[in-house]
Amino acid sequence: PSNVAVDNVLARLVVPPPPPSSSSSDANFENPKGKIKTRRVNKRKQQSSNGGGNMKCSPRVVRLGHPARLQVDVLKHSLEALVKGADGTEIVQDCKKEMKDYLRIASDPKARYADKRAARAELRLLRKEIR
Repeated sequence: PSNVAVDNVLARLVVPPPPPSSSSSDANFENPKGKIKTRRVNKRKQQSSNGGGNMKCSPRVVRLGHPARLQVDVLKHSLEALVKGADGTEIVQDCKKEMKDYLRIASDPKARYADKRAARAELRLLRKEIR
């Protein structure tokens, strides 16, 4: 399926349910002649037609794919947006930044052996922390 088709399916899945029309169980129907008729609707039928009436929120969905190819209205459900909004994202970014610095020290041919060994030890600890 195309990206647009998947985005359309996702948009329909996450649409909030329509608000209840009214507390009465009367429903208005227009017949072919243009007259409006009112008839009583069984509450059980009314609940079963909207999914049982218990749907309070949309399902949790994740859209996989490149963010540049996603429609704007489903972008908040993309994996990248969910990862950026997660709680531990800032911590992981800080650890990666520190790892980059230690990796530069560990791979520097002019650095002393003791500094390289300490940098490798710190790299191991930071990798464990990220997991």
